[in-house]
Amino acid sequence: MARRIVSGVLVALALGGCSHTWYQFDVSANERTRISNAKNALATASRADANALAQVVDLSGRRAVETLVAGMTVERTDGEEQRQKLTRALYIGIMGDAEDPMSALDQDITWMAARVGQRVASHGLTQMGLGGIGAMVGAVADDSGQRLRQMQASLHRGQIATCQAPNVIVSYDAGILGHIHTQLTDSDADYQRWRERVRAIHLVRFTCRSQYVLMLLTRNRGEAGLRVIGWHFVTPEQWQRMEPRLRDAFDLPS
Repeated sequence: MARRIVSGVLVALALGGCSHTWYQFDVSANERTRISNAKNALATASRADANALAQVVDLSGRRAVETLVAGMTVERTDGEEQRQKLTRALYIGIMGDAEDPMSALDQDITWMAARVGQRVASHGLTQMGLGGIGAMVGAVADDSGQRLRQMQASLHRGQIATCQAPNVIVSYDAGILGHIHTQLTDSDADYQRWRERVRAIHLVRFTCRSQYVLMLLTRNRGEAGLRVIGWHFVTPEQWQRMEPRLRDAFDLPS
């Protein structure tokens, strides 16, 4: 896919004491078509059984993103601004339906680690120092069938079939993940496998019948279409408050 560095967006990314480059890129027309196709496949699968939904939703990829967010937040330093930007972008796609989407932009990222920690505690997050925080918000069973049922319920409530007109908010060259190292991600085999296959990450807004949906999708090596990591439905009022903050958060042009 043709890529270019967005003017003014090439920034130094300090992770683990080293400087790296963070790339944001414009998607091609073909990639936009794949994004629309993935949303349509999600809408079709939401009306079928959990097995159909599992073909569109990348549950292992979602768990990997949760591990990444948890690792970056638990092991962060206050000076790592670009790490915080990446964390907030990913968190938007995996946060719970009941959470205020503005919390992804307003709250301290340690709270994000606590929320994600509900899902990844079984992978050793407790020993990373987040177990106590995760316990405060309550442990959540990490059962694939339960997750898929929760996802189907969310898609039905949000009327995903009515969502059209994709608008790509920001796209990431997933090669940057090779520069991110945390104790949690480096010790998680599932995350390592996901990092090896993911090629691009998109945060996209679709316009639905009475609201919007913000969706996180990935392009993976060896797969013709895109996979969905997660989504969050927002009201028009919430989007009006979020849009300028998103532009600031991801260094997007006005």
